[in-house]
Amino acid sequence: MKKKIFTTILSGLLLSGFMNFMFAQAGVFGTGWGEPAPGEPKIIEEDLTGFPFFHSDFNPNEGNSSHTLEKAGYKDTVTYRVCINSTDTIFYEFHECAFAPNWQPAYGYKDSVDGVASVVPAEVSRGFVEIARFDTVYAKPPLDTDSGHFIIDMRQVEYVEVIQFTHSSCGGNKRGFTLRKSTDNGMTWDTVRNQVGRLTGNTPDNDLTAYDCQESAHGMVWQDGLYLYDQNVMLKFSYCMGQTLRIHDFRAYGWVQQVGVDEKELEKVSVYSAGKNLFLSEPSDIVIFDINGRFVKKALNVVTYSMSDLPEGLYIVKARTDKGIVTRKIMNQ
Repeated sequence: MKKKIFTTILSGLLLSGFMNFMFAQAGVFGTGWGEPAPGEPKIIEEDLTGFPFFHSDFNPNEGNSSHTLEKAGYKDTVTYRVCINSTDTIFYEFHECAFAPNWQPAYGYKDSVDGVASVVPAEVSRGFVEIARFDTVYAKPPLDTDSGHFIIDMRQVEYVEVIQFTHSSCGGNKRGFTLRKSTDNGMTWDTVRNQVGRLTGNTPDNDLTAYDCQESAHGMVWQDGLYLYDQNVMLKFSYCMGQTLRIHDFRAYGWVQQVGVDEKELEKVSVYSAGKNLFLSEPSDIVIFDINGRFVKKALNVVTYSMSDLPEGLYIVKARTDKGIVTRKIMNQ
């Protein structure tokens, strides 16, 4: 069930296409972040520097070397962030995590100490959350290090389009991560990115992740399109192949509930279809989903839009207007 604590929508931001630049910058530092068009609706921007230091080591080039729950300083905690230009809330749930709010990626630290120019992507912030791995090498019972995870609960967000994030490792290169999503309140989790760490076409779940993570100790930059409407979206970062994971940044783009909507004015907005064309009573940004909530198409600043290339049937249209956002079911026939 959705956490409808607040009911408002992000205003003054225009929806535009990430598809033109998705994965255009693939390379040793990951996929890279594409440049959003002006007015792209960013709903959250997190650099994970707002948490108090909570880590067993004091050398940024190392992970929690004690590898025990008692000494490593991993903990469970829940916090939240308010979406940009909105009162909608995104909840963070940390399980077996440590925090270093002012550390560089490990090799950025090492290189600067050694007097060598550090190669850290500009997108990677100082500071991170470190997610514990299940350690079978160094752990000493009964204090084995449990595997941790970092959940980003976006169930209040109406439409999640694209996410951007950065990761690093705790002192060794080639370290990957796993990112999963849930649309059923955390009952099941589907893989978004299983970044195994080395250049390979043989990943456990799919072939989305054939990137070389050689540079993980310097920090790496990633971007994934979700395009999920009203899907109770939750994301979960965890380790991959036994390596400790550090998340430095997280951004999300989409639509949230707008503050101060005049419902009577919003009711005046007309959205209807005729002859496989969509008609709107005023210029709007639109996003079209099938009846199951899967993203189909989108357009900016339109009053008419052809649906002739879509199969006949029922669709959900979300239209962003100057008055607010309306949602309508439209029959394309």
